[in-house]
Amino acid sequence: MLKIMFLGSGTFIEIVEARVKTLQRILKDYIDKKFTGYVIFRNDVRGIYVSIALIKGYLAACRSVDEGSVYEGIECCRTAMKYLNFPEGVVEVYDTSFETIELDMVLFPLSRVERENPLSITLGAKVGVPREEVTIPPPAPQIPTPPVTLTAPAPQPLPVEEVKPSTPVTPPKEEVVTQVAITKEMPREEAVQPIPQPTPPSVTVEVVSAKPAEISLSSECIDPVTLYMVLKSGQLIETIQNPVSIEEIINKIKTIVKDRKPSYGYVSGYIENIVFRALYDSQSNNIYIEIEKEGTAVCGDNARKELEGKTISGLKIWIVS
Repeated sequence: MLKIMFLGSGTFIEIVEARVKTLQRILKDYIDKKFTGYVIFRNDVRGIYVSIALIKGYLAACRSVDEGSVYEGIECCRTAMKYLNFPEGVVEVYDTSFETIELDMVLFPLSRVERENPLSITLGAKVGVPREEVTIPPPAPQIPTPPVTLTAPAPQPLPVEEVKPSTPVTPPKEEVVTQVAITKEMPREEAVQPIPQPTPPSVTVEVVSAKPAEISLSSECIDPVTLYMVLKSGQLIETIQNPVSIEEIINKIKTIVKDRKPSYGYVSGYIENIVFRALYDSQSNNIYIEIEKEGTAVCGDNARKELEGKTISGLKIWIVS
């Protein structure tokens, strides 16, 4: 059931009946241990699933399904509050790496828990990602260079050039050249008339304007590795809160591609309880769109049909130059 809410995998640690050990008790135990991994409450009969990601005991992300609706982030934390001491269901624990949870938070950006909330206060947990996980590599050590002593070479005596006595130069005898002018009387018209010049042939150059290739909508889903790279190195350029249609989003992407010419462009948002993503890749000149519906990814034309007549809110736009 782990992959219903998050895609990352981990090492199974334990599974406990909620009536024996509640979700609240298990969360507190693993928060005190500064645990990194997933704690999951599930009740298959009622269709309740709550996945909580911890990073060194910090409450980092949360996704849940309750009564057929998907909740993320702070809303998911409110859902988890309802089942902290619920006696029906099981609690599972999976150990995993920080990089795995970080990738899930990139794929599900709305799942991030970045401020204090009733769940974190009840559990006595800090929220977000610990600062020590966001490390900056130290500068390379400077290797001292031994001093270099420069010794000037001893001065060398200048060579003495032998001076020979100059020999008088006898100027050449002046030659007298007598020019004889031969004058021939020509008619005035012939002397003035210019020589006709040939007319160069005319050349016609046809200019053909190059038309940019049309951006296409791909039928494939977004590559998670590409998406991870885009959000790690991308620049957030715009946030749009007003609801917009899928056609407006596609036109917006085309405008950004024309004006900024990015290598990649990414748009995320949500519609009701559905997560929306769109990615532009300059190498293929394609736009990939994807929605997550009931834990399943719907892509390409199928996603576009699902979004017809609907509007998408909370848009965020990233680019990679």
